[in-house]
Amino acid sequence: MSDASKEEFDELLKLAENLKKRPSDYHNAMDHKTLVMLFEKKSTRTRLSFEIAMTQMGGHAIYFNPADTQFKKEDLKDTAKMFSCYADVLTGRCFRMIRLPKLRSIRRSL
Repeated sequence: MSDASKEEFDELLKLAENLKKRPSDYHNAMDHKTLVMLFEKKSTRTRLSFEIAMTQMGGHAIYFNPADTQFKKEDLKDTAKMFSCYADVLTGRCFRMIRLPKLRSIRRSL
């Protein structure tokens, strides 16, 4: 969020507040959208909250952990590019924070 302006951050907080107050307004906000979750760090709560949110908003979430993929062996840039060909939303939970801005910059450049 460090590259977001104050106005963008305020807008995001307002959207989050509205989502909490009126979730039914967003029941199809992610209709026919797919979220790919790349998790190096396991997190039951994070995974569950993303999967439930996508389902409640009409989308679908796919979880990948390093044991099931070549995520650790492959270059992060190649992995992110491949996933972005298939997914509308890409999120990551990494051991090293430096990997998250890489994911963001790759997604923005596509």
